[in-house]
Amino acid sequence: MLKFIKHHLNTIEGVDLFPLLAFVIFLTVFVAASLLVLTSDRRRIKHLEELPFSDIPTDRTLHP
Repeated sequence: MLKFIKHHLNTIEGVDLFPLLAFVIFLTVFVAASLLVLTSDRRRIKHLEELPFSDIPTDRTLHP
């Protein structure tokens, strides 16, 4: 089974770039998510943290 996969992967032009491209995409998304978390407003994070336990409806709810 592995020989079958290796043979077909070797016939694809530029197959060695796929793992590198996947890593670059992952790293870009990871860094963007980390920057979003680190630069977000602390009050908004606290508000989102308390939402599941809050009995008081806020004006920011999606449903009327």
